[in-house]
Amino acid sequence: CAIVESQLTKAEQLAAEIRALGRRALGLEIDVTEKAQVEEGVRRAIAEFGHLDILLNCSAVTHESDFLSFSEESFNDCIERGPKAYFLFAQAVGRHMAEQRSGKILNLSTTDARVGSGESTGNSVAYSSIDAMTRAIAQALGFYGVNVNSLVCGPLEQNALSRDEIGERMRRIPIGRLARPEDLVGAAIFLATGDSNFVSGESLFVDCGYAN
Repeated sequence: CAIVESQLTKAEQLAAEIRALGRRALGLEIDVTEKAQVEEGVRRAIAEFGHLDILLNCSAVTHESDFLSFSEESFNDCIERGPKAYFLFAQAVGRHMAEQRSGKILNLSTTDARVGSGESTGNSVAYSSIDAMTRAIAQALGFYGVNVNSLVCGPLEQNALSRDEIGERMRRIPIGRLARPEDLVGAAIFLATGDSNFVSGESLFVDCGYAN
C-alpha cells in the first residue's frame, strides 16, 4: 500500500500501522496538485511494489461558505485538490494499468455532487466534476481492462455540523443516523475486486437514500 499525504509524518504513521499488520507499505509526501510530483510518486510506488492494482483518489477538500462571500481562492482550492488531483493520479496510474491490462480506480466523492447547497458551491462543482470525469475516464480506460468508478459518501458523523444541520440531514436519512467510515468498506471492497469486473463508469451512493 502506497500512502500519499502532504506531510510525510502522516503518511508514515499510516504506513507503520499497515506494516504492523504484516503488510508492505510506502509513505510518500506529495503535493497532489503538481503533475511532476504525482508522476514521481507513482514511479516510486511501481519501483517499490512492481505493479499497481488499485488507485483510491480521496484528496478533495471541503470549503463551507455563503455563496456571496465565497472566495476565489477557496473555489480554486476545491478544483485543484479535487478533480485536478484526481485527474493527475488517474492519468499517471492509468498509463501503468493500461500496460498491464488490468486495474481498478476508485474516486471518492460525496453527495454534494447531487445535493445543492448555498454553502457548498465549491464542493458541488468539484464533486459533480469528479463524477462526470469518472464516466469519461471509464470510457477511456475500459479498452485496457481498467474499471473506473466513483464511491459517493453520505454525510458523516464526524463532520463539524451544528445541531440544526445534523437535524436537517437526519430528516433525509430513513435509517436514523449519519454515515460512519466503516459503512464505506464493503462498497469499496466491491469496487476494488473482481466482483465489480462488469461495473465501470458508475457512481455508487453509500448514503442511505440521502441524495434521492
